[in-house]
Formats: sequence, structure tokens, C-alpha cells
Amino acid sequence: MPLLNGQPIERVPSPANANGRTSGWEIRFTGEKFDDYEKYIERLTRYRKPIWTCKHTGRTCLTYEQALLEERAEAHLTTGIGFSDMLVCAMLT
Repeated sequence: MPLLNGQPIERVPSPANANGRTSGWEIRFTGEKFDDYEKYIERLTRYRKPIWTCKHTGRTCLTYEQALLEERAEAHLTTGIGFSDMLVCAMLT
């Protein structure tokens, strides 16, 4: 999870109406849902500011989404996920 001032940010709990269904607005890259448009815009604006840090690389001045994508890319590099079976076989033989 991207860091803000060296700390991960707490996600907003999803609102639910009486039927258990959620309504309102959703931030696509976090899955957070809002009933109040003002709170949604406030949170989205915060995520779009270049104030975030990638926790794996330490790279700063990223938007939340950029930091999240960089963390996912770094996780693929460190775990080896993403190599095709043919490439692995070629490297081992």
C-alpha cells in the first residue's frame, strides 16, 4: 500500500443501506465507496496529488495510483511472476 508521510492510509469503510447494497461513488483503484459526494471528491483529490511514496522502491512525488502500480510492478520483479514458461525452460536448459 502506498505511503503518505511514511505511513499507510486507512481506507474508508463502505457504506451500506438497509438492503446491504452500496450506492454512491466508488474510487476504482481502492474500491472505497462513498454516499457523500463531497467526501468522495475530497478523498479522490487527495489520491490524485503527487504526495505518495512507493513503499518498495521509496520513490516519492507519485499519485496514489502511480505508487500502487509501481508497487505491483516491483512485486512482480521480486517474486519472479510474469516470466513465461518457455522463457524459464530456455533459461534452465
